[in-house]
Amino acid sequence: MAVGDIKAASVPFELPYIELYALSFNPLAMVAVSLPLIILTMGLGNIQGLGFLLSQGYKVPVTQVTVAVGLNSIINALFGGHPGTVARAGAAIVASEDAGPMEKRYCANLVASGLIIIMALSASSVAALVGILPKSFVFVLAGLAIFTSLQGPVEKAFQGKLAFGSLVAFAVSATPFAVFGITSAVWAIVAGIGASLIAEREDLMAHWKSDPESP
Repeated sequence: MAVGDIKAASVPFELPYIELYALSFNPLAMVAVSLPLIILTMGLGNIQGLGFLLSQGYKVPVTQVTVAVGLNSIINALFGGHPGTVARAGAAIVASEDAGPMEKRYCANLVASGLIIIMALSASSVAALVGILPKSFVFVLAGLAIFTSLQGPVEKAFQGKLAFGSLVAFAVSATPFAVFGITSAVWAIVAGIGASLIAEREDLMAHWKSDPESP
């Protein structure tokens, strides 16, 4: 923006429409796409998002929320949408201390939900507007929005007893590659657990014994 790389362009407005997609079952696609999405949705979405809410003192009905996002995923799939999940970044933004006193943080969620509905109804205009803005500006804006929510987990991950596994998982996830159609975000989980089994086996076993339900 500072160097004048924004170009004038028309921003059209039209309401979105619903379109059903023809469904087909492909074993390769189920492994390469569905499996990573399930792992990322459950392991990096629901668990972290719900865990953050619980750490903030909220009494979350975990079972009911999990069933709700699961049903939402099925409905989304019929229209070619992404899986429903408890967004860990979104939860960290609207439910953290930055959103104000605990008893009034629901206001942040109402504002965010209202803006999302407006963006959904004007998706074509929003897409055109984002296309006009410089990519670097969009990335910086998104990074600033989740910076504080990322800082806490990173500090905890690298200060704990399983720091080596966390470092390996972080390095793998930051490396763009795919094996058998599965991206590095999923292999990072495998690499992190494998690294801890090799270099931090005692700490990992002690962690699992103390909390068998933890990922």
